[in-house]
Amino acid sequence: MAANSLNRKGMRKALGALLSTALVGSGKPAQAVYDHLTYDFLNQSPVVVIAPVSTRRKIGVVGVTQRDTTVNLNIYVFVAYASVDSNTYTEAESTDLLDDIEKAIADVLIDSTTRTTPVGGVAWDKAEQREDTSIEEFVIGGMAYWRELIPVTLIRKLG
Repeated sequence: MAANSLNRKGMRKALGALLSTALVGSGKPAQAVYDHLTYDFLNQSPVVVIAPVSTRRKIGVVGVTQRDTTVNLNIYVFVAYASVDSNTYTEAESTDLLDDIEKAIADVLIDSTTRTTPVGGVAWDKAEQREDTSIEEFVIGGMAYWRELIPVTLIRKLG
């Protein structure tokens, strides 16, 4: 029988769909969620970017059917110090936006800790934050941003 291991792309895109639903839209704190690496935000801020980091697979041995897949992703939150058009939020409010988005992402992770209903055909058995978040100043194309890194692990147990 040919192997059919889990592709991390599905988990990354499923998390992107959940975050997009929670963060983007009228009255929500982000303008876009990208389920892939990008540094072209199309003049949008705040934005969230999901990037693959690594995959660990527990490969079963003869007579053992357990196959675990651990997918490590980095969620990056980018908030310009002041809105791109200068009418939406101020420098002072950018930190509040960063905090609001981090909390919303934490809520999504908590709510999806055991995701038995597949999103896009993919489910995971455990979602967790791997380590503390980190915040730094980041410049893209001359625009200054706060960038928060939220390291996330999704685990799927198969077999």
